[in-house]
Amino acid sequence: MRPQVDVLGAACGLVGRESELGVLVGWLGGLREGGAGLVVRGGAGVGKSALLAATADRAVGEGVRVLAVSGIRSEAGVAFAGLHQMVGPLLEQARELPGPQRDALLATFGMNEGWTSDTFVVALAALELLNREAQHGPVVVVVDDAQWLDRRTADVLGLVGRRLSSTRAGSLLAVRDGYETALLHCGLPELRIEAMGEQSSSVLLDSIAPGLGSELRGRVLAAAAGNPLALIELPKAVRSGAPVACGVPERLPMTARLEHAMVERFGDLPAATRTVLLVASADTQASLNEVMTAAGQLGEGVPVSLDDLAPAVASCLVDHDHRRIRFRPPIVAAAIYQAASLGQRHRAHSALATAMTDRPRRAWHRAASTTSPDEAVAAELEWASTGALARGSPTITLSAMERAAELTPDVSRRRHRLLRGAELAAELGQLNRAEAFIGAIDPADCDPLERARTDLVRDMLEPRFPVQPTAVNSQVDTATRASSAGEIDLALRLLQAAAMQSWWANPRSDAWQLIAAALQHVATPEDDPRVLSILGFCDPAGRGSILSEIVSRIAPHTCDPGVASSVGAALHATGAFEISTTFLTAAVAGLRQQGRLWLLPQALALQAWNAIYTGNWSLAGSAAEEAASLARDTRQALWEAAAKAVQSMIAAIRGD
Repeated sequence: MRPQVDVLGAACGLVGRESELGVLVGWLGGLREGGAGLVVRGGAGVGKSALLAATADRAVGEGVRVLAVSGIRSEAGVAFAGLHQMVGPLLEQARELPGPQRDALLATFGMNEGWTSDTFVVALAALELLNREAQHGPVVVVVDDAQWLDRRTADVLGLVGRRLSSTRAGSLLAVRDGYETALLHCGLPELRIEAMGEQSSSVLLDSIAPGLGSELRGRVLAAAAGNPLALIELPKAVRSGAPVACGVPERLPMTARLEHAMVERFGDLPAATRTVLLVASADTQASLNEVMTAAGQLGEGVPVSLDDLAPAVASCLVDHDHRRIRFRPPIVAAAIYQAASLGQRHRAHSALATAMTDRPRRAWHRAASTTSPDEAVAAELEWASTGALARGSPTITLSAMERAAELTPDVSRRRHRLLRGAELAAELGQLNRAEAFIGAIDPADCDPLERARTDLVRDMLEPRFPVQPTAVNSQVDTATRASSAGEIDLALRLLQAAAMQSWWANPRSDAWQLIAAALQHVATPEDDPRVLSILGFCDPAGRGSILSEIVSRIAPHTCDPGVASSVGAALHATGAFEISTTFLTAAVAGLRQQGRLWLLPQALALQAWNAIYTGNWSLAGSAAEEAASLARDTRQALWEAAAKAVQSMIAAIRGD
């Protein structure tokens, strides 16, 4: 069940800011008793402007006059530029101020020749002006991006903010972290705005991009790390088809607005600091020593040291614990990397490759810095991708296979890597990428077994039901050929597909006998769980008891999640629902952890049906809901229908 939006946040058009809005609403209500200043402080994209806008809207609705001021970076060096925005609407009233205050204030507008504007006198004039206006009703000065106010305006607002208690006027100022401004040293209370929690992030993302697939949704939530601007902008970048920054495959593309917000301070940093951060952005898992070593190679003769990190820490872009650099928020790393030129990225990866001792990570950096086909680099990257998959990093694995294929000079080896990439992409539920891999393969160049692998992927991308008998016969023949060639895994996959298709749509005994006969020629132990699952589908009535007896000696969690799913499905077919559930439960946990989203809805749907048969309504409902959603995302209409049938049964039983 999706988390709900809080009432106050919904009323203001915001999500997950109930506490902060409560503070601001309370502060606003207190202005009728006595004025006060308040600084709203937080990082880039955290929602300060949205909170100020919501507060200003509420103020207007309550009859409070709002004087809006916005700090502008290009005007930060222009004395009293910000003050002009605040006082401009009250300029006529300013002429009625006492002589010295009037003259000082008008001088800031260039309207009093020969008069020098003393900051303290100007502040007193502004205070008196607000006080007079507040006699007609509460007044609030709302200042966004106050870190960019010119120094004279910041001094005036600081002086005014401390002297509002006897008026019905308030000043609300938003300041971004990492900027030095006099407003932070004038003693005004602060409201700190942090990243949103997981539940609020989910609600906001679902309201912005309700159609995101589960895999992509999880990646957006992880990349945004509770930053509202990132949650709003990342789905736009994904849907626009913007390219992912080459070299860091786990990252999502970002919009120009998000990139600008996150790297605004970056250009102000010293050159050595920017070099260190660029290198760190290319590998956020690199140790501090690796980053500094690599950055030293890019310093163009200028040595780098830990002192070069100090400006970045002061700007609130990073922090470090002498072991690793951490970006604040994490998406700053992606913004810095994306903003860099292709040449800068290549040089950063090349430097990291020489600084790395970890072979898999070194392989990736070598590949990211290589511009022409290189079999040695491609082979090393393919080897590294296997380890990434074992560590539960399927997105990195897939990108590694894609990059390895790009770097492969030999056509046959390139086709092999493209096929492996297509199979993996389909298994992960990334069907568009699987189609891209398949589309890069020329069918005319494929041998019969390669064509069989291609067909298996196509069947995953576009499931065909009902299946023609000739298709099952063809799969069995190809499986026999694969077994003779020593391609045992391919043979079993083909026979598994044939058995499943026959069980679903073509329950012919002659087809089952054909599959069982072919299994006898596959060089694999009889108690191999994959063999048992195929036999269970071929003859569920005759093989059910022997299948249950053999698999009872197998610990489900020791199986590959895909194998556990196949065994659980075969046990379901034989009616052994309880033991089937143990395998499917292990399969669901493993498939979810590995991100294998194509098989996951199948395992969940069967888990839901088992729960129906065993009376576990709670499990049936939750498993069916997730199965239906994932099946829809991965274009598996049959499994979506199976899951919805469970939901319909539960609704009927409940009288809905």
